[in-house]
Amino acid sequence: MMSHLLSPLRRSVAFFASDTSAWVSTIGLEVHAQLTSARSKLFSPACYSFTAPPNTQIAPLDAALPGSMPLLNRACVEWAVVAGLALNCRINPTSRFDRKHYFYADSPAGYQITQHASPIAESGWLDYVWKPSDHEAPPQVSRATIKRIQLEQDTAKSLHDEEGGRSLIDLNRTGVGLIEIVTEPVFSWGCQAAAFVEELSSLLRHLRVCSANMSAGELRVDINVSIGPSKSEQGPIVEVKNVNSLRTIRQAIDFEIARQCEVVQSGGVVVNETRSYDANNNKTTPMRDKEVVQDYRFHPEPDLPLLRIRESCDLCRSLETVGENAVKQSSASALGAKCEGSRGVCVGCVRVAYSLTGADSDLALPNKVRQELVFDHGLPVERAALLINVQQLRDLYQSASSLTVSQLLDFRQDILMRQSFQDDDFNRLIRNEVAYWCSGILYSSLRDKPKFCLPSPTQLSQFVIMNLTGQIFGTGSEEVLNSMCSVGESAHPLEVARQRGVLLVNNREVIRTVCCAFVEANSSLRAAHALADSASIPHLDDALHAMLLDFVVHSRVNVAGRSRSSILSLALYRHVAARCTDLGQFKKAVNLTHVRKYIRKGRKKRHLQSMVSRILRDENANLHPFLVESCISDILSSDDYRTEDQ
Repeated sequence: MMSHLLSPLRRSVAFFASDTSAWVSTIGLEVHAQLTSARSKLFSPACYSFTAPPNTQIAPLDAALPGSMPLLNRACVEWAVVAGLALNCRINPTSRFDRKHYFYADSPAGYQITQHASPIAESGWLDYVWKPSDHEAPPQVSRATIKRIQLEQDTAKSLHDEEGGRSLIDLNRTGVGLIEIVTEPVFSWGCQAAAFVEELSSLLRHLRVCSANMSAGELRVDINVSIGPSKSEQGPIVEVKNVNSLRTIRQAIDFEIARQCEVVQSGGVVVNETRSYDANNNKTTPMRDKEVVQDYRFHPEPDLPLLRIRESCDLCRSLETVGENAVKQSSASALGAKCEGSRGVCVGCVRVAYSLTGADSDLALPNKVRQELVFDHGLPVERAALLINVQQLRDLYQSASSLTVSQLLDFRQDILMRQSFQDDDFNRLIRNEVAYWCSGILYSSLRDKPKFCLPSPTQLSQFVIMNLTGQIFGTGSEEVLNSMCSVGESAHPLEVARQRGVLLVNNREVIRTVCCAFVEANSSLRAAHALADSASIPHLDDALHAMLLDFVVHSRVNVAGRSRSSILSLALYRHVAARCTDLGQFKKAVNLTHVRKYIRKGRKKRHLQSMVSRILRDENANLHPFLVESCISDILSSDDYRTEDQ
């Protein structure tokens, strides 16, 4: 079958070794988001909590008791409209509910109330940032087309006791309001689909439509995967049900694409079926086939009227003219309750209440913020995602980075030279430095320490300035930041650095003078540097060991009582050198691979300079390490030094 498309095997995914590049994959998503903000279920007054004991949050309708009738939850409709507007959908003025009949233990009534024929919203889109699997490739922006958004009931939760040979049903989740967001099949890779779901989750959380906690089942994804020679020629669709994390979305799609390619390339036929993803074994397993289309016998729900939604009303039109302050004093439910005609939901009122009117509102949505952070500020995709998900850190980043950029203009050229950046990258350099600390120590401390106090934007700005100007560095910087946060807003990073003894010498001329004196005092360094460009590793070993032996025997460094794990352990070398009389004995006593691993071909000179810098800084711990290595590199590469060496 399609043998002309087969090509040699090149890469493996999961258990398969198929050439997936010979095929075009097409992926569509069905995202189910719980409307937990609505407080009660879609058609019953029962509340819902993920942590509640089983079968304790049930109304008569949820258990399908005879005589129970559905009553539509107005808040669920409003949240669905909010999601539709944020996803640029057309809100249908009239929609209806249908019964989807099927028999399964998680559906007590034998049917699910959904919107099959006429959904609440259609024809939308969402721009999202994603990064290809190739780590070298830059991030991209793509647009996912939203086919429809529909309101429906959630089902019960099945708990399978394999040892006891029975299944238990928890009806707490039955009837919880869902919006099902169905995309067109516009994705081609697992990383693309996962990035879209991450963007959608951030948007729903930002609007308070859904908490989007995938581990609690608040956001679940069904994946439709097919492969073919082109986008227009696709094979049967395989559905992977209820995937509940971003990582497993990527893994499930990558596995399923590889599995289908393996089936076709081995002469088989892909079957139209439903599968589940086994995260423990990283594979999909069959659930049921779809060769025969299941008849769900959809028909209109007789106990519910048509759902009618107004485009606007007198109230929202008047609020648009009054101004933003008046709008902020009203909630969406309050606005909707005052709409003309009483009980209808008004799109205009929802727009005004949730600030979804005009172009300015789009700038505050997470997908727009993410694009700004990644493409304008130059932040890595992962770091931008963290800032978007933690509002406190995002606000701190925005304020501190703007403050730092304005204060460092006078030091622009010095910082660019110190950091080896171009002039156009100055703002990005500053913002990346601020984001580094926000998404690193500050994020982990905020997550792990309940009473942790973030620094003020001014404090963080001063701290970043000290890092960029070379006053503090590395572990010293971490110590200053932690101490500064524990003291509070009264702490100034400069005073904290002085008290902790981590303030560094950052004057390049002073450091260069020290480096020149050190290079002149260690003559064996010349031989090592002269051999650094050669391919003779043994000869370089001899020169390096001679330099080390000469240094540790005549060392002016007091290493007694210190244990140091680094590229060179000076205490170890000094201990060995004291028992050696010549280079031969020294080489036998010291493991050659300890040095050789740092002088691989093509990187020997770089690691030689790094080793020398480590030794020098052990004598002068208050010198800035980056500037020491930079000066050592300049000295060893200078024309004067090469001429003298020759």
